[in-house]
Amino acid sequence: MKKFVWSLIPLFFFAHSYARAQLTVSAGATLNLSAQSRLNIQDLDLTIDGAINAGAASVVRLSGSESTGIGGSSSILLAEMIIDKDGGHKVMLDQDVEVKEEVTLISGLLDLHHHRLVLQSGATLSGESTVNYVTGTSGGYIETTVSLNAPAAAAPGNLGVVLTSDADLGETIVRRGHVAQVYGSFTGINRYFDILPENNLNLNATARFYYLDPELNGIPEEELVLGRSTDFTNWVNESAGTVSNTSDNYLEKTGISQFSRWTMFGAGALPVQLVYFKGSLHEQGVGALTWATVSEERFSHFEVQASTDAKNFSVLGSVSKGLPAGGHMLYHFTDSRGAAGTLYYRLRMIDLDGSFDYSNLVRIVYKPSPPILAYPNPVSANLHLVAGKPIEHVEISDMRGVILEKFSGRNLDTVFMESYPSGIYLIKVNGRDVLKVLKK
Repeated sequence: MKKFVWSLIPLFFFAHSYARAQLTVSAGATLNLSAQSRLNIQDLDLTIDGAINAGAASVVRLSGSESTGIGGSSSILLAEMIIDKDGGHKVMLDQDVEVKEEVTLISGLLDLHHHRLVLQSGATLSGESTVNYVTGTSGGYIETTVSLNAPAAAAPGNLGVVLTSDADLGETIVRRGHVAQVYGSFTGINRYFDILPENNLNLNATARFYYLDPELNGIPEEELVLGRSTDFTNWVNESAGTVSNTSDNYLEKTGISQFSRWTMFGAGALPVQLVYFKGSLHEQGVGALTWATVSEERFSHFEVQASTDAKNFSVLGSVSKGLPAGGHMLYHFTDSRGAAGTLYYRLRMIDLDGSFDYSNLVRIVYKPSPPILAYPNPVSANLHLVAGKPIEHVEISDMRGVILEKFSGRNLDTVFMESYPSGIYLIKVNGRDVLKVLKK
């Protein structure tokens, strides 16, 4: 038989005419809940100013027909918490609460009220429905941290997002909040997700985002559009590749390269619908970027940016016009700077009103160019050039940098220098590699 143990006094239980009745663990006191014990708190605020020790499978059940709170000046760590409030009443968090095993909603609401509900790894949220659920339109969020290596339909904490990927995401923080996100004059539903993996590049992931009918915030369910933001202000339309299921209340997106913040807006709220953004390495070390859109309402242009560390970016150029094809607008941009090593690229998508957001990152690994050889050196007549790729541009300069001669064409592997006076010359090949040659 399950038991309940009170172990340390003082423990006070009192009421005031001007406030709700309270069950208080005073400063310096400890409430011990032995393993598998149950504490039922009916129509009382739970205030922890002292300490609470919750044994395995111990339960704190917050019940009754009045709305109450849980808070205090001390940290709160429970094993299991049950919300069982009649008549749509709620439990309000007045302090962050951490749970080791499970939070169960039998009846009523749990209002985050600007605070965090932290589920330890392996802990879950259960029992949510259209009448019993976690909310928090004024702020706060539920959070869990899990390790995800090639997850297959993983549902961290049962918070309402299901993740699949062949990649190793590492330690991943998943947060669910209920403040409606805003983009311009548009407001989204009362639910968003922050997904923050340790490894957040080239994930090729699928994510299913669930919602509840009371969270629709006046948006017709059949018009829901998935949106993504990297700065919590500007949003990108992610409806391309998205499946909507209004019967089971979810939107599912495939081909996700990176995670950030996600929510849902109504149709027409988000101006840019990016179908894909890809990068590849072409001949002669040229990086080719391609992308496509299907919706560009109130959109201005794309800014192409590059980085060597995926953190600090510089602008390479801008693209404002695409090519219509099959209902899409197709775009391309080439990076022919002769880069070496690994470069990361992103698009800064800028609207007419100046607001913007970023695309996913793409990575291109540039192969190191083989060295260009020149022989004989010193040279008396003909200088022969050997390179791992076609030589199409040759420029001869003196040591002062004065250009003496230029050549353009195909396979320029011989430079005729018999007529040049003796001295040192600079030979620039394909506009990049410079060789120093001695003419006898």
